[in-house]
Amino acid sequence: MMDRAGFESQALRDGFSLAEVVLPPNTKRPPHTHEFDARLFILSGAFMLARDGEIENFAPGDICEVPAGTPHQEITDERGTTYLAGRRFATQTQAAE
Repeated sequence: MMDRAGFESQALRDGFSLAEVVLPPNTKRPPHTHEFDARLFILSGAFMLARDGEIENFAPGDICEVPAGTPHQEITDERGTTYLAGRRFATQTQAAE
């Protein structure tokens, strides 16, 4: 299993910018897309991602990836969640290659 330092190092090598995000308990963001590739490293709590008609569950230490343009919905339970978010726009992808 990857740790935070390993995730950060790999994400930066892959051209992602990083930020820590806190989602409060019982969050249910409306369905949306991003103009960037997202790579998340779950730090605490529980994170659920609804996409393609299914809900995926993620726990601390898990990595979640959402390619740019993918419709999805972010959900938390009563614990909320904190994650490290990597974002990579198309121009960052080209620079990393």
